[in-house]
Amino acid sequence: MKRIVGILSFLAILSLQCEAQSVGLVLSGGGARGMAHIGIIKALEDNNIPIDYVAGTSIGAIVGALYASGYTVEEMTEIFTGGDMDDYLSPAQEESTGFLLQEQFNDPQWFNVKFDLDTIVRKRLIPSNIISPYAMDYGLIEYFAQATTVCEEDFDKLMVPFRCIASSINDNAAYVLRQGDLGSAVRASMSFPIFFRPVEIDGKVLMDGGMYDNFPVGIMDEDFHPDIIIGSVVSSNYSDPDIDDLVSLVQNIFMTDTDFSVPDNGVLLEPDVTSTSLLNFSNTTALVEIGYNECLSKMDTIKSLISRTVSEDELKNKREHFNQQKKPLFFGDVYTDNMTPRQQKYVDMMMMGKRQFISTQELHEKYETLIADANIRSAYPLAIYNDSTHLYDMHLNVVREMNFEASIGGVLSWGGVSDIYCGLRYLYFGRFSLNSKLNFYLGNFYKSIGVCAKLIYPLNVPLSVTLDASFNEKNYFSTAGTFFTDASPSYLIQDEQHVLAELSLPVKKRSVAGVETAGFKMKDDFYNTNYFSSLDTFDVSTLTGFVAGVFFRTNTMNDYLYPDKGYKFKAGIDYMIGKEIYYPGTTSLQPSEDKIRHSRFRIKISYEHFVLSRKLFSLGISAQTVWSNPTCASNYTASLLHADAFTPFPDSKIRFLPEYRAYNYAAAGAKCIVKLPYNFMISLEGYAFIPFFQMQEMDNHSVEFGKFFDKTYYLASASIIFKNAFAPVSVNFNLYNNKETPFSVSFNVGYLLFNRYALD
Repeated sequence: MKRIVGILSFLAILSLQCEAQSVGLVLSGGGARGMAHIGIIKALEDNNIPIDYVAGTSIGAIVGALYASGYTVEEMTEIFTGGDMDDYLSPAQEESTGFLLQEQFNDPQWFNVKFDLDTIVRKRLIPSNIISPYAMDYGLIEYFAQATTVCEEDFDKLMVPFRCIASSINDNAAYVLRQGDLGSAVRASMSFPIFFRPVEIDGKVLMDGGMYDNFPVGIMDEDFHPDIIIGSVVSSNYSDPDIDDLVSLVQNIFMTDTDFSVPDNGVLLEPDVTSTSLLNFSNTTALVEIGYNECLSKMDTIKSLISRTVSEDELKNKREHFNQQKKPLFFGDVYTDNMTPRQQKYVDMMMMGKRQFISTQELHEKYETLIADANIRSAYPLAIYNDSTHLYDMHLNVVREMNFEASIGGVLSWGGVSDIYCGLRYLYFGRFSLNSKLNFYLGNFYKSIGVCAKLIYPLNVPLSVTLDASFNEKNYFSTAGTFFTDASPSYLIQDEQHVLAELSLPVKKRSVAGVETAGFKMKDDFYNTNYFSSLDTFDVSTLTGFVAGVFFRTNTMNDYLYPDKGYKFKAGIDYMIGKEIYYPGTTSLQPSEDKIRHSRFRIKISYEHFVLSRKLFSLGISAQTVWSNPTCASNYTASLLHADAFTPFPDSKIRFLPEYRAYNYAAAGAKCIVKLPYNFMISLEGYAFIPFFQMQEMDNHSVEFGKFFDKTYYLASASIIFKNAFAPVSVNFNLYNNKETPFSVSFNVGYLLFNRYALD
């Protein structure tokens, strides 16, 4: 009898264990190393191990939320290998992320202060993030908005009940997200301090969950009470900080120690992922494999604890049932916070135009257009399903940029040119968006005052109108004798004034086409020889005219001064008419004043492309050609000044180099960038310049054209560059093969940039 009772008791206990047995999966934080979590999920599924609950922190929250939202292992792997994460981790200052139509002014500023008149200087001077959040913010909508709708913002109603762990800055404690918008919850959980902008939910400022709970075993146990806990750990408590490693410093400042253990009714999996850095998602496939193998190595232990199984068909049916409830991701209305009716109208037109609904892919591009606007500091998106329209509504929490910005910068140089830059920017935001600036340059080579305004008007296709006026002076006399003993003429000062208008439309994200027109006046003072005295007077040539043309521009370069990735193309056709008045000086052989009518039809095309871009080096090619049919100016020097100059690197822009000026020419070259640690890089570039018909100076200072393709000239530059957040530092070695003293060397701190010229 006792034996029968014992057997029945054993069977009863076993039966209850099998019926009540549930499994919770806990996923730690750890950046890109968390790709191993996907491999662990794959191994569990392949062995029919059930996953009844999921809890995750940071990257564990992303993987856990994707799984709980009905994504397969293959789909999750594709998300992290398809390039999206590279976009999400792009630095906030990267140039090619915005729309070329709305590209802001490239100024040589080192520092800036933003302010409004009512508060003078506000506290928002330093950004709270290094990595731009916008691609990630919208990407999380595409991944999680539909699942949020299906579960009715209750994470217990996801395909697998889920807990997301963030950190509350208000309370200095872990914050458990059990409901709400799933994408926002994930975004909060993985907002690593300094790198990502925090998220505000329920009145709390939330950041990376790893700050206070990087392995939420306790939350799993408290909320779900699973019989078995499987924990995947791809992180550890941090070693002493490394003074040269920003991630290490941030970890030690913000992160508290975590207990990476599971209770007795659990299995701890620890994939060996220490060789992968936190932000390197290029090894996703290998990391998935590492996680998979780690789980297989513990599978016997897992199966000894978990007798319950879930078949492949059961899991497939469960996933299909959840996914079939997802609503197509189409958008109808856009709502904004913190905006006036006129500003709301601007946003409506930029996002929706006159369309009744729009797909998520189309709206994604419209969203990028909006956040590229100079007047928009941030626009956090939230998608909410509208039962009456059967479409999603886009809700944007918009933060406007401050109206004014004062900046200072320029370039300090030894062996080159130095100047000081001061700028004042004003922004206006209403039915249209206005970005305007006033700036000053003061230096030994370049002096300028300029004003420019860019207006964006939101039609079905956004329209950009740019007005530009400036007074520019270049004093080539200040650089002529620095290295070149054969500079001719050594004394040359060029003044230029213009008023310019440009109208452009977007062709693609980083391409625009348009028309431009300008009125201008150029005044050139020069001697015709290097041998002159204080008693001599210089020649004066003035050219007053009008130019109009059409253009097409594409630019995906990742930096406007020292790029190492992307391509740039510009093609333009213009027509110029003008009148030159020439006043001879004492070194001229012409007896009297001369007046000449000029007309010019010009085609100018330039192309630059980094055909190879790797982690350690980049290789680029470039080409430029100009064709025009001008009339020659009053003499040789004036004709050179009216011609186009080939100036591929900074030093060539400050030299008067007659051999590299022509009305018609072709040029081509190559550039190699070697990327070094700590933001250092080496740039090596070389070019060939071929004038179709080179201008030659006759004995009376008139112009004669040489033979077709008679000569080829070469120029090259080698630079060591340190890129930083304030002003680049560079040492430049330059070579011009046609000079008696062909070499120049300069050390520069800052940006060598100029205001626009009408005939550029």
